[in-house]
Amino acid sequence: MGKVSLLPIGSIEQHGVLPLDTDTIIAQAFCELAVVSGLNVAVELPVTEGFCPTTCDLTGTKVFRFSEVLNRVDRSLRQIVEQGRRYIILVNIHGGNDTVLKAIVQNIYVEQRFPVFYFNPYTAFADELNQVCFPDCDNSCKECSLLLAGLDILGKEPVSGPSADEEIVRNPLIENLKKVGTLGFSYQEPAQHIAWRSGATAKAGRNYLEETVKRFGSIMENFKQYVENELAKKR
Repeated sequence: MGKVSLLPIGSIEQHGVLPLDTDTIIAQAFCELAVVSGLNVAVELPVTEGFCPTTCDLTGTKVFRFSEVLNRVDRSLRQIVEQGRRYIILVNIHGGNDTVLKAIVQNIYVEQRFPVFYFNPYTAFADELNQVCFPDCDNSCKECSLLLAGLDILGKEPVSGPSADEEIVRNPLIENLKKVGTLGFSYQEPAQHIAWRSGATAKAGRNYLEETVKRFGSIMENFKQYVENELAKKR
């Protein structure tokens, strides 16, 4: 079986003191670690356009419609398919892209019976790895740590924030509705999305990504076998 094509997908959105392309950096860093670890993969150019409804009111967020993001990713995906790539995995940690990517992998299967896999390194093994890498740590601390690790892995300049942690104050009405369903809304302050955490470290973030890569290898092999099984049905 040949190489697996990894297509990193991100966003351009407000992350407080973190870079606007934080989600893209983390996805690319995961892919780079997959290469360094010896997995048989090739990394494609990233798709930086993302669907960002919950930060659309914040300065710095680049707002694309759902259909625009879907078409952009779908176009990149089909170009990879046209190049004869057999195994393609979409790598994304940005929550706003989740529904877009799920729709894309289902649609291309319905149209062409061509399997594509969508993998989220942020959530795939979170139940297990959060306890090991981020004990007593909130989501902001985790994302800050992953970003610091991503910058280091990709050889980019590190970032720093204030000495004190930022407070997260969210609308309780919105938070209560989110617990039981899906709601259209946008944060009004950057810290409502991601707040700086002084305890975040590149070491913790790198450990999380490396442990995820270790588990990713067997998932990748299972996906390749599934692709072969599906393509055999066409012969």
